[in-house]
Amino acid sequence: QGHTGKLDFRDKEGELTLTVIPAQQEEKTVTKALSGGEKSFTTIAFILALGNNVSTPFRAMDEFDIFMDSVNRKISMGLLIKEASSKLRNQYIFLTPQDINGIPTKPNIRIHKLAAVDRGQQHISFPSNRNA
Repeated sequence: QGHTGKLDFRDKEGELTLTVIPAQQEEKTVTKALSGGEKSFTTIAFILALGNNVSTPFRAMDEFDIFMDSVNRKISMGLLIKEASSKLRNQYIFLTPQDINGIPTKPNIRIHKLAAVDRGQQHISFPSNRNA
């Protein structure tokens, strides 16, 4: 998207400051001034950058796209799927309440869609296992 950013580590103060410069602006923006979608996109960029420097077998993100518009969500999902496809030794788990139709599929990517929640549901039914 053409955005740039900077991390300022202040170890003695125990502070980490993330500064973002949106593509259309020349001045820095404190993350508090970003919209919800911009914050979400910035978080994904930050996590992807960290992932290139930290080795973990699992990476999970929950409701990362909740505040994104459809354009940023499509770009973000493309970046995340590309990252997951290129790191075959890692497992990625992305949880979202958003529509998952149209997410690009790859041979090593599995998408699980849960049934819609019935808000009036009083109990959870499980299939009986009579052979156990």
